[in-house]
Amino acid sequence: MTGTTIALLIFIAAALIFAGKKFYDWFNDHSVDYAFGLKEAIDIRKRLKNKQYAEAEALIAKLNADNLTQVVDCVTLSLEEEQLLEWDRRAQNKNISHLFLGVYYNHQAWLARSYGFAKDVSAAQRLGFHEYQEKSREMLMLVEDSSLLGIETDARLIRYFMGNGELGQSRKYFKKVMKQDSDNLWAHLRYAEVIQPKWGGNLDLIADLRKLVASKRPLIRQVVELKLLSDSFTISQNYSGGTMEELAAEAAQKILEIDKEVSTHPPNSIHKYVVYNYLYAVAGDLGNSRMEHKYLNKMNDYYTLYPFGIMK
Repeated sequence: MTGTTIALLIFIAAALIFAGKKFYDWFNDHSVDYAFGLKEAIDIRKRLKNKQYAEAEALIAKLNADNLTQVVDCVTLSLEEEQLLEWDRRAQNKNISHLFLGVYYNHQAWLARSYGFAKDVSAAQRLGFHEYQEKSREMLMLVEDSSLLGIETDARLIRYFMGNGELGQSRKYFKKVMKQDSDNLWAHLRYAEVIQPKWGGNLDLIADLRKLVASKRPLIRQVVELKLLSDSFTISQNYSGGTMEELAAEAAQKILEIDKEVSTHPPNSIHKYVVYNYLYAVAGDLGNSRMEHKYLNKMNDYYTLYPFGIMK
């Protein structure tokens, strides 16, 4: 082996080690800006950090349902507890600050618990989870019902009750949201999680949800279909009731259909990134590297709470 060859091998080995370290550092220290480029989210977060509470509340009150959900997550995953508590003390509209604090505590509950299976969660993690859950419930229950804020709060309570194993209560709040805003995407997304067998649901409830979303706006249908496929792969159970081989065939066909839909009619909602994240995830489950790469690029490094959890 010549000196040149040895030098080349050393260079390649060093490059691989460096690339591996970069990936390790990214995976273990990767943070996400949950504004997802949304101007309103960036502006409101900035005003809250600058203690311009009245101005921030006025902007929040003007948000549509999709943007409100994103702003709530952006702010509660960016600000610290004391910043939110100070806002709550000085807020002109307590409904808004209570909602944001309630969501902040719910996010902290899941960070304390981790996203592992129940059997892998320690006693200390469970304790931390339930302590934050109670703080979350206390704040969310203070939000008045007769507003868009009330709908957003009810949609958040779907997940709160899921975490407590109260399927009936989660279903109650999902139905309540549907009566007021049947177009609420994240209510459908959270409910698609709640009704899975791991949380006490069953395949009949999943089939009912699939029928329900068939007539919804494309974004809702796409997100629910992709989530159920992705979770089927994760849990190794076909939520359509067939075999895993049938699941793979169904998923392969479905991502082609949805890829065509979003390519022909790109979604304009901020929640388009949820679709892109799920297309990336399901393509990965299927080993479809072309589509996986396509939607990794479209994600723009915006990893959504479903399917990836909180990265901060």
